[in-house]
Amino acid sequence: MTSVCACCGSRDIVAVASTPPLPVNACRLTHSAEVSAATSRRPIELLGCNDCRFLWNRSFDPTLLQYDISYEGTQIHSPHFRAYLLETAQQWLHCVGPDIGTVFEVGCGQGEFIDILGTLTHATLVGCDPAFRGAPNGNITIYPRVLSSLDKRNYDVVINRMTLEHVADPAAFICEMADCLAPDGCLITQIPNAGRMIDHALFCDLIYEHVNYFNAYAMTRLMRRLGFESNRCELSYDGQHLTVFSYRAADRFEDSGAVHKPDLRTFRANAADFAGIWHKRLTDFVQDGYPVFVWGAGSRATTFLNALPDPDLIKGVIDINPRRHGTFVQGTSCLTEAPERLCGVGAAKVVIMNPIYRDEIQAMMATLAVDAELVAGPL
Repeated sequence: MTSVCACCGSRDIVAVASTPPLPVNACRLTHSAEVSAATSRRPIELLGCNDCRFLWNRSFDPTLLQYDISYEGTQIHSPHFRAYLLETAQQWLHCVGPDIGTVFEVGCGQGEFIDILGTLTHATLVGCDPAFRGAPNGNITIYPRVLSSLDKRNYDVVINRMTLEHVADPAAFICEMADCLAPDGCLITQIPNAGRMIDHALFCDLIYEHVNYFNAYAMTRLMRRLGFESNRCELSYDGQHLTVFSYRAADRFEDSGAVHKPDLRTFRANAADFAGIWHKRLTDFVQDGYPVFVWGAGSRATTFLNALPDPDLIKGVIDINPRRHGTFVQGTSCLTEAPERLCGVGAAKVVIMNPIYRDEIQAMMATLAVDAELVAGPL
């Protein structure tokens, strides 16, 4: 990987953190413990720009990744997340105005967001994602292919949600999306908010599939460098998501003032202690007689379990996505099961991978009469 910042071009680069070897495909479904244990692993070697605080994995190898129908990244089974998607769609349509005629979503997953847009607008909707496994839905067209394989046309709005962090050359990818955008169109980019990850030392936000970790300041620098003069940054989902609305023309938005630049030293100091702290905490739970479960079998669980010296301290993993049931968290022998698995286990500790779902999980456990204590997830 390059030692020049992809966002601002600075050469003031520092080593920030490194991880043990982690599964390279955190969200692939694996139905065999043996296959899971034998999965390909690579460490993350995180570099950071001292100027704009952009982070990236210098050892990233995109040829190791597989985005196909075995990839499962959806959170749509959560009522909380579905409500968030609806609210997001409404807000974005309000931002771009009522007169848009065409919308293109790059990296649309299983079409969850574009389907919601279809209930709110009469615009022509198009998406693409190599992992898409669905069927045509009304006036929505989704191509199960990568962006580079499609014919270019001008859309009023181009959306990329949780995609740019996976791309080895973000500037080139943005330019490719810009080629699909009308001259006065809006490019909407939503990504994990690395500013929050850095400020709170969220080690489990590091996954091999994410080569890039953007904060608002870095994204603004990158978009301006690529010809998008007007950019507005917004945080959502309890600060976990960063959205940037970008136009080529200047003065589309009022100046929002200085943008926060996170301190890389905070993350560097805390990430090194992560595995030891959680190993001791889980060991104490087990020695006190509590079975320990993890709630959420996605990418955070993959990093969490693979960073532990002894992932067998975890009795099992719970997830509400039925497609995950009967699969193993990549790199481990930890089986994913439905919430009903907790019925009858008695007093237990349940470690939540994403705190935003705490109330939803608590309500589900109450309905099932589960006698377990929720534990705030790894930071």
